[in-house]
Amino acid sequence: MSLFLKAVRESDLLIFSTNNNIVGKGVYQEVKTALKYKIPVFVLEKCNSKYSFYELKSIKIINEKDWTNYARTEILPDIL
Repeated sequence: MSLFLKAVRESDLLIFSTNNNIVGKGVYQEVKTALKYKIPVFVLEKCNSKYSFYELKSIKIINEKDWTNYARTEILPDIL
């Protein structure tokens, strides 16, 4: 995992997708790393049959025991 987090730390931005606003533990750790290093984080979401990027508003752990359904995301309404 440290290899992936190193790649995140060296990135200019992070883009990820969710499964109904839910991510696994690995994506959660990548997002938290990006936020810690003030790297912009965006979510790729489908809206009205089109994919768009949304800025991440928050990410919160919902189930520490389930690494697949680990955290829930919330996005800002502005489309990039």
